[in-house]
Amino acid sequence: MGNKVMGQFDLPAGDKTYKIEFTPNGWCELEDVVGCGTMEFLKRLEEAEEKLNFRDVRLLMWAGLIEHHDGITLKDAGRVIKDAGGLEVVFQKLGEAVKASMPQGKDSGGDGGSGNAEGTS
Repeated sequence: MGNKVMGQFDLPAGDKTYKIEFTPNGWCELEDVVGCGTMEFLKRLEEAEEKLNFRDVRLLMWAGLIEHHDGITLKDAGRVIKDAGGLEVVFQKLGEAVKASMPQGKDSGGDGGSGNAEGTS
């Protein structure tokens, strides 16, 4: 079962339940793939919310799954999105998990790797 206080969220998908958690390792993996920092990627998602790019959402899903699901691939993450009910359903859950992973407070935005993720849910 997920623990929202720890930033862990359960996502039922088909006959399985996946655990989503954005950790430093997940963020680093995402940065390696997209070639930019986490906050730049999240800003891109926020600005494009009405015309979401499936690749970006799939990549975000993958980054949130890798901590608890060893060996999960991008294709697997796409299947999780489909089995969980589609883009809109998972984007809301991903937004909650992203927000939970970010430090809260007025000093949280200065290092490029932290900040407020409002607007991504």
